[in-house]
Amino acid sequence: MNLEKKEYEDHEYHETYYFCYAIKNILNDQGAYVRGLDEFHGDGRSQSFSEAFPKWSHFHRFIEFIVLAIYSEEYNSRNLDAKLNAFKSYTSRYKANNGNPIVSFETMYDSYIEYLSKNNIPLRSSTVYDLEGFLTNFHNSMEFDDYIIKTVKEVFYILFGNRLLLQSFNEMISGVRESDWDSGDVDAKTITKKGYLKRAHIPKWVQKAAFYRDKGRCVICKKDLTDLVNIFNAENFDHIVPLARFGINDVSNIQLLCSQCNQTKKAKHNESSNDYYPWYMI
Repeated sequence: MNLEKKEYEDHEYHETYYFCYAIKNILNDQGAYVRGLDEFHGDGRSQSFSEAFPKWSHFHRFIEFIVLAIYSEEYNSRNLDAKLNAFKSYTSRYKANNGNPIVSFETMYDSYIEYLSKNNIPLRSSTVYDLEGFLTNFHNSMEFDDYIIKTVKEVFYILFGNRLLLQSFNEMISGVRESDWDSGDVDAKTITKKGYLKRAHIPKWVQKAAFYRDKGRCVICKKDLTDLVNIFNAENFDHIVPLARFGINDVSNIQLLCSQCNQTKKAKHNESSNDYYPWYMI
C-alpha cells in the first residue's frame, strides 16, 4: 500500500458521499449485514484490533473493507449482464479529457474496449466472461488500488468529524472483542488478564487530530481547553469506548474532554456528543 505523505490532499469526492452514507447505514443496522461484517471482524480477526494507534487506522481498514465489498458486487451475474448491455448500447462521443476517475462509466468503457482490442474480441460479441476477466484485471491494477486509497482517505476525512458514528464503530469492535475473548489466549504485552487492551501512549498526531476536530473544547461540557481563555483547564484525551469495556487504541476512539468530565465518565460508559460549532451564525 502506497501511503504518500502530503501536507495537502486533493479531494475529488467522486463517490465519497455514497460510501459515507453506506457506512452510516451499515453501522446503524449491523444485524442486516451481519454475514458481511463477519468477514471483517469474525473468525478470530478481532485480534487484529490489538495494534495500538496505526496511522492506517482500524477505522480506515473498515472503510476500505466496505468500499471493496461494494465494488465486488460488480461480479454479481445480474450486475455483469446490466453492465455489459450498457457498454454495448453506449455510443462513444468525442470528448476532451475531463479528468474522469478510473471507475466512471466513460473511463471503464474505454478501458474495456482497449482490453477487448488486445484480445481481438469485438464489443458486440463479447460476453459476461470477457467482462469478468476485464474486471478482475482492473480490480487487481495499481491504478484501482491507488483510487481505493484515495477514496478511503476522503471518506475518513468526512466521517472522522462524526463522533457518534465513530462511537458506533468502536462499540461494534468492542462487542466483537468481548465475545471473542478467551482467557487462555493472552498476549501479556498488550492485553490484561481480563481481556482489556492495555493503555498505550497516545501519539502526538492522534492528540492533534482529536484536538483540532473537537475545536480545543471538551466535547461534553464545551469547556475551553486551548489555554487561551483559562490556563488551568487541562486537556484529557479520552477513549470514547473505554478500554475497560473492550475498547481499542485507535484514533477513531479518542476524543477531547476536560478533567472533570473525564473523571465523571471514567470507564463507566461510552459517551460522546453530536454537538458541533457552526462555521458561521445564521
